[in-house]
Amino acid sequence: MELFESIKKRRSIRKFLDKDVDDNTIKKLIEAAAMAPSGMNEQPWHFAVIKDREKKKRFREIYEFCREKRGAYKQDCSFVEKGNIFVICYEKEKCQPTISVSLACENLMLAATGLGFGSLIMTTPVSYPEAIEKIKGLLEIPENIDIMAAIIVGYPDENPEMKPRKPMNEILHFERW
Repeated sequence: MELFESIKKRRSIRKFLDKDVDDNTIKKLIEAAAMAPSGMNEQPWHFAVIKDREKKKRFREIYEFCREKRGAYKQDCSFVEKGNIFVICYEKEKCQPTISVSLACENLMLAATGLGFGSLIMTTPVSYPEAIEKIKGLLEIPENIDIMAAIIVGYPDENPEMKPRKPMNEILHFERW
């Protein structure tokens, strides 16, 4: 798929077939993520992939806990267990790691779209310190590493329409506001 087509087709998917992404595809996605630019070329990212069914179930429980704590709308969260969960981490002491890791996340999701997979970035499970600690324990993440987000990648079982976007005249400003 051509780049601009991937950009336009990328959607947040919340329905996946119950089928894991193969290891070679996972490596391709991580390779795409790691091609992102990074501050001072420090490449602060690390990617932990959850494939184990029991760990996916535990991650779903953390996700549901955080959604409830946030007061988010009710939804069926079973999709969390149907794809592979990529936990996107960074080395704390690096230069502006959140910007660099955000770029890597976008690369990963665009690559997933280009390869015909669906994805969903989840920041809710990393919004609360107690949830972060549970995820760190689940994956044995070292102390000098923080978690930025989780991305589910899987075989999509839906094809949602694009949500409305603001018109160009509201977001583009030449020379002055």
